Amino acid sequence: AVVSTQSTGISFVAMSLYSKLRSLARGTMKRNLIYFLIPLLAFLLVKHTTSTLLPPPANLSTIPHTLHLTTNLVDTTSSDTTDRVLGAESLVLHRGLVVTGTLDGYLVGLDPDSLHVQWRVECPGQQHKCRVLGLRSDGVSLYGVDVGNGRVFRYSEGVFEWLVDRDTPGMENITPGFMNDLVLYRDVIFITDSYKLLEDGRTMLQRFYSQKAEGMVLKYNVTTGIVSVLKDNVVLPNGIELHRSNKSLLVAEGSVFRIIEIDINTGKTLRVFSQSGTLGAVDNIRASKTGYWIGVSTGRSNTRHFSDAFSWSPTLRSILTSHPITAPILASLTRKLAEEPRVYHVTQQGDIDHVVFGGEVCSVPVLSEVLEVGEWVFVGSPFGRGVVRFRSELMYSVP
Repeated sequence: AVVSTQSTGISFVAMSLYSKLRSLARGTMKRNLIYFLIPLLAFLLVKHTTSTLLPPPANLSTIPHTLHLTTNLVDTTSSDTTDRVLGAESLVLHRGLVVTGTLDGYLVGLDPDSLHVQWRVECPGQQHKCRVLGLRSDGVSLYGVDVGNGRVFRYSEGVFEWLVDRDTPGMENITPGFMNDLVLYRDVIFITDSYKLLEDGRTMLQRFYSQKAEGMVLKYNVTTGIVSVLKDNVVLPNGIELHRSNKSLLVAEGSVFRIIEIDINTGKTLRVFSQSGTLGAVDNIRASKTGYWIGVSTGRSNTRHFSDAFSWSPTLRSILTSHPITAPILASLTRKLAEEPRVYHVTQQGDIDHVVFGGEVCSVPVLSEVLEVGEWVFVGSPFGRGVVRFRSELMYSVP
């Protein structure tokens, strides 16, 4: 009887323990299932509600004409120190010379025929070294952005005049973080600011991949001296050019690989100018004889760009590009997977009709700055040495 009672007691305890464990297991399974389903639903929701803004990568096989500078490269600036041009950022024709801003803080005037340096003047810095972007000329003075110190200047006869800075009327409620390019029209200067001043510690690469609408287009009235916002919530605005109609502006939204056309008075988006696709992250836009030249900071074509892989999920992209382990890996992969440097040409309707590749002999790693002057097309890079040029007739002679 004692043995029977003990056996019954053990069986009861065993059954109770089994029941408890099974109950816990069921609860654990439920919790695990919940933990699995919540992220899955969030993933699907994010994917569904944040469809990509990226236009399709242009198909190179459908572009009428392709030119490789391997055989058609005409010249570069000399490696001699007197003619050295490091990081040619923005190109403009001014009083017969091609003028550019350099990585070491200078304005440099180049002879368009020989590409020899004719003059060099240091742009005065403030808290940081001056880095000149977005050069333009009205025939008398040069206008540009000092991105290092967040200022817009006018330069003439050896004198720098600061038109826009933190103390300019209208800037009280504007927080520009990266003034980039500008264009002149009558008594107004239109300025792109790639992102507002946000003290969040993100690098430029992280901002690029985030594809957030943090930028804006500013307008500065030279007569009144007042700055205002023409258009807010633009995605990494970079290059800007006056449309041939003089009624709108073309603005490069770099990290979403497109160009938008906005009303010059209201800032309203009129259309996506590059609806047929782009060949990279648009950096620079400059008018040509028949359309517009487009410089790109990183290539994108049939193989798609690295950031296309994350276009469906900004949340995942943000996590990967901000994590201390994955961010450097992505930066390295971005550089390694960069396609051959190129600029391309679009018609007045925004369709690509020519693409020009840098080729093996090109000393410029990124063909992001472009300027057409007469028979020449000049190309520069914010990271390369020298200014490359090729004959525009190579393009216009093609039927």
